[in-house]
Amino acid sequence: MMKTGCTGTERPKNGTGGLRRVVLALAVLLLTCVLMAGAVSAEISVGNWEDLKNNLTTGNSVVLNDDITANDQPILIDKTVTLNLNGHTITGTPATSATDQEPMLLINGGSLTIQDSSLSKDGAIDRNGRIIRLNQGHLTVNSGTINSYHEGGAAISVYGSSTDVENYASVTIGKDATVIGYQYCINIGHNNSKSYGVSVSVSGKLIGNQTSGGSALY
Repeated sequence: MMKTGCTGTERPKNGTGGLRRVVLALAVLLLTCVLMAGAVSAEISVGNWEDLKNNLTTGNSVVLNDDITANDQPILIDKTVTLNLNGHTITGTPATSATDQEPMLLINGGSLTIQDSSLSKDGAIDRNGRIIRLNQGHLTVNSGTINSYHEGGAAISVYGSSTDVENYASVTIGKDATVIGYQYCINIGHNNSKSYGVSVSVSGKLIGNQTSGGSALY
């Protein structure tokens, strides 16, 4: 018996597979766009100290939409966040004495990145007193200015561990960042006369006050 084929009604073997690949590629592209949009919108716009404090404390990255005056309560950072100055200035309350140790930003186990996305004016954190204390975690200043002009302390203080560990606390100053200190720009403190696991990397500017004998690193 002869067998006859139905070639006129057969589907192309590769047609379905090609269509599936096109649909899959479009789905991947759409998902990528959604994820990118989510990443951009994750930066919350703030214009006062309380909103700045609430968002950084709860782990939200922020971008400033106005200049801000801080109160005397430091912001505790124990999560990974970004502070975008966006051309604005955060002005801290003056330190009460030459030995005032309260910082504006206290990093305790978190990771803070400071940057300035503005191209028209310079963003800064400015205070007559200590600005940042890093107890444990990581601080990165990619751009912008950290300016402390108080005679009693450092713009940035970083403390190491009393036990022999690695990568306990790190400070990175990027090439577009500036740190100004009346006494010290960056001070490495100690716990029980020990300071293990501290690293400081500087590509930008550290400017100590010349008239006060201030130093870049201490």
